[in-house]
Amino acid sequence: MELRFHGKRHAATWKAAATLLGLLILWAFPLSTLCMVVALHHDIPWGDDISLLAAMRPEKGLSWQRLFQFHNEHQIVFTKLTVFADYATLRGRYVLTAAMAVLLAWWVPLVYCRSFRLLGGAHPACDRWAWTAGLLCAVYMNGNLLWALTTPILLQHLFVAAFATTAAYAFSLAAPIDEAPNGVNRRAWALFFALSGLAALAGANGLLILPAALLVAVAFFTDWKAVRRAAPWRLIAALAAVALAVGVVYYSAYRHSSGSPSQGVPWANLVKFAVFFTGGPFWRESTWPVESHPSPSLVLTTCAAFCGLLIWLVVDRLRQRETVSRFDLFQVFMIVFVILTAAAGAWSRVEFGAAEGLNKKYPATSLLAWLAAASLILGRRPKVFLGREGGGTARPILVSVAAAALILPAHVGEFHAWRHWRDQLQEAAAMTASGVYDEIRLKRLYFDPEVPFRLALEVWRPHGVYFIREWPAPPYNAASRFEIDRNGDLLTSRIVHVERASQRSNFTGWLVWGELVGTRESLQGRPLVFVDSSGSVAGYGYISEEMTQGASAHWFGAFRGTDGNGVKVYVREGKRLRKMASVTPPPGASPTPALTLVDEVLDHRDYSLERFNEVVTPLAKPPVRVAAGGRLVLSGWAVDRYAQKPAAGVEVEIDGDVYPCVYGRKREDVAQYFQQPAYKNSGFLLDLAAAQVGPGWHELRVRVLSADGKTYRRSVPFRFEVK
Repeated sequence: MELRFHGKRHAATWKAAATLLGLLILWAFPLSTLCMVVALHHDIPWGDDISLLAAMRPEKGLSWQRLFQFHNEHQIVFTKLTVFADYATLRGRYVLTAAMAVLLAWWVPLVYCRSFRLLGGAHPACDRWAWTAGLLCAVYMNGNLLWALTTPILLQHLFVAAFATTAAYAFSLAAPIDEAPNGVNRRAWALFFALSGLAALAGANGLLILPAALLVAVAFFTDWKAVRRAAPWRLIAALAAVALAVGVVYYSAYRHSSGSPSQGVPWANLVKFAVFFTGGPFWRESTWPVESHPSPSLVLTTCAAFCGLLIWLVVDRLRQRETVSRFDLFQVFMIVFVILTAAAGAWSRVEFGAAEGLNKKYPATSLLAWLAAASLILGRRPKVFLGREGGGTARPILVSVAAAALILPAHVGEFHAWRHWRDQLQEAAAMTASGVYDEIRLKRLYFDPEVPFRLALEVWRPHGVYFIREWPAPPYNAASRFEIDRNGDLLTSRIVHVERASQRSNFTGWLVWGELVGTRESLQGRPLVFVDSSGSVAGYGYISEEMTQGASAHWFGAFRGTDGNGVKVYVREGKRLRKMASVTPPPGASPTPALTLVDEVLDHRDYSLERFNEVVTPLAKPPVRVAAGGRLVLSGWAVDRYAQKPAAGVEVEIDGDVYPCVYGRKREDVAQYFQQPAYKNSGFLLDLAAAQVGPGWHELRVRVLSADGKTYRRSVPFRFEVK
């Protein structure tokens, strides 16, 4: 008996250890997402953040007109309030916006977890409850939310998600499923309508909460006598009138801005957009700004399979509407809301292509359907995922491993992609603070490089905000602000590349990249100051990535034209400057781009660099490294989307030298994806010996020639190393 007792004890110990391991796998995703948000935090406005700040003018104070002014056909009142509060209290460091994003992101899965406790989907056993909560938090709080969590303008999606989730919860409490002992649940109805109104002020898809509630009510409430008794009709009529008025305002804003975006678009593209939107959050691992994938048929198939699962779950609940619970209503409500949002998004955004449904800004909404699907299965068929109560832990562990396998690739890939993007934003920020204009790199901030440059010079700098709050406009005497350490240990650095920025009247300058060699100090994120021979500050830079001991740390800087004697580069440590390197612009640096360059950066509709040697989608991966004795093999496709024809040719520009590609390779998948038969021979290939490029870091751009051969456009820069 003693031996048997120990056997049971050891079995219980192993079961507890296995349970803990599985839970750690699941909870590692939401917890690591918090760490990623901190690691990716920056205060550099880019993209629509720039246009939002231009419209808000927070330095002029908050006004009702600017607060309720439409932005991109959205009412984003709560986003504006958060941005303004961050500006007023922290001078625009984007700390409050990040904190609000994290709170909203946590709120959503917690409401789903609460539905298990109070709406009829409870798991009484503590370990089963822990599995359920861990899975729901992992499904929502992962790397797919990193863009929304780190970009203030995208707070609108998280606000709507939080309001919609809570409104659905209130609706399920107010629903006339059974006879309420105290009559109408007026408190739940009031909360539902209040949250619906707040959601409409948070974003356009917030208007869809009321239609979603109506569809669910029509589908499930067959006893209209009970509905009449349980519904506060006067309140509903008043709020319906308000909702109609707000809806008309929204519709007018959309019509005034873009007319009928979906007019003339094939129905197949509308359906594809909706399918991609609903089922594709874990495919967001490809190129920026809007994702495409080397195997679009695989993406479409998996997304369609998930949409099929959603339809099956809803139909299953409809078949059992007599026994439907409040828990079921909550989950079905969220599925219907996501589907309506996908349909509305297809109507308004399909002009950018069906692949726009995979845009990184949508997971905050689309993942609500994934949470609802997981909740319905966990609530109604718990044995599928959790096994029988009191049974073993094999099935929950298998579920946690499967969930990790689904989430992990996009989770890690998104972090690396956004860390690389943050470094690119830092480059653009250092250039702007230095007064150096380079069109290609400024397009990382905004599609029109004139906009961020003008705002930085005319709006941000006079008010000392954002990345130039502590960096006055050069030139000025370095000794007036800094203590220059002339006796301390020098940091060992190597200049990798120097080039002239694209010229613009009164804003010419130089761009320089380098490496720190052999230092053990933690220098990541440190600012750099460039000082010319007269002692004046000529520009700024930063250290972007710290490598392992004995390797190197990369840094970038920009400085204005000098007297020919070059500049010295210092690491800024508070008010102290430590010398790091000296830079002398070479006389043969890259010239101004040719006049045939079209002022537009290539995007996913123009080309895709699918492979660089063995690296798939290299633009979304860390920098590629090639052996000095190896070869550079690049492949992909490119078209002239304006002429809707194949391009006249494709070239690869490396450090200013142009290498023509073999163009016209068979790509029927591209023709099928864009529904353009002319694109069937749009593939390109470049096979180049690495020795022709030489060792060190290099910058690569893809150049696509227009169909008439008169102009060309370039991609964003991509850096790689030959060593």
